[in-house]
Amino acid sequence: MLGLNSLDTLFVLFAFLIQTVLIIHFALRCWAFETAVKYGPFVYALGIPAAALSMAQFVAGEPWYMWLGGVLFAIFGAFGYIVEYVFDIEWRNPV
Repeated sequence: MLGLNSLDTLFVLFAFLIQTVLIIHFALRCWAFETAVKYGPFVYALGIPAAALSMAQFVAGEPWYMWLGGVLFAIFGAFGYIVEYVFDIEWRNPV
């Protein structure tokens, strides 16, 4: 695929998947909030394969800009899950 190795191709496909899921998830928050909250942990859990893909790219010697996105998404996923589901912090409608 355009001279990309298998890790680069996997990166591109996974990036499109994550973007599609995030667009649907955040749009769903406006239309069906309870459904979005119900499936939110699955969206945040996408940080796990993102981190694994980033680790594989790092080990393979890919440049930092190829693996940093997965690391940042994993941090976002962990933070979002902890704030929203573990500590149940009301951050959407603060005092």
